[in-house]
Order: sequence, then C-alpha cells, then structure tokens
Amino acid sequence: MDFSLDEELLVIASIADEEEKREKKRLWVHNINLKRDEHGEFHTLFPDLLQDEAKFFKYFRMSSQKFFELLNMLPQLQKQDTNFRRCIPPDERLAITLK
Repeated sequence: MDFSLDEELLVIASIADEEEKREKKRLWVHNINLKRDEHGEFHTLFPDLLQDEAKFFKYFRMSSQKFFELLNMLPQLQKQDTNFRRCIPPDERLAITLK
C-alpha cells in the first residue's frame, strides 16, 4: 500500500495531535483548594466565631449550642474518606449548608 506524501503527512500530524492530547494532564484538585485546610474560610473563621457567641449568632443565625445539637442530630453528614481525597467533616458540611 503506497501512501502519497500528503497522506503520510496527515497520518503523522494526526498521531502527533493524539500524543499532545494525551500529554495534557488534568488536576484532580486545584492547588488553591489543596490549602483549604489551612487557609479556608471554615478553618480560619469558625474557631474565632466560637469565641464570640454574638458573632456566631450573626453568622449562622443560631447559637453555637444549637449548632452542635443540630450536628449531633445529623449523623448521616459523616462521610467516608477515599483513597483519592479526604471527605468534608460534618461540622464543616453543616456550616456550609447553614451559611
């Protein structure tokens, strides 16, 4: 089977294009989100809100006592970590939902 020069160039270009597509790697988690445990809103703000009941109430529209009562009433918020990523803890999940 003889290929003309144009056909050979098309095949080579197609193979090179496929290899380029395979080389592009996607991120599972963006680098910004990797620092969420240290710099995220929940981890920086929530401890401060626990120290000031009035601010906690303004932020969540409930007292911290009610927040933790509600948290204890919802055990299904606890998810399981996987091999690929850590799950969102129940207190953080509830805070996100309420905010």
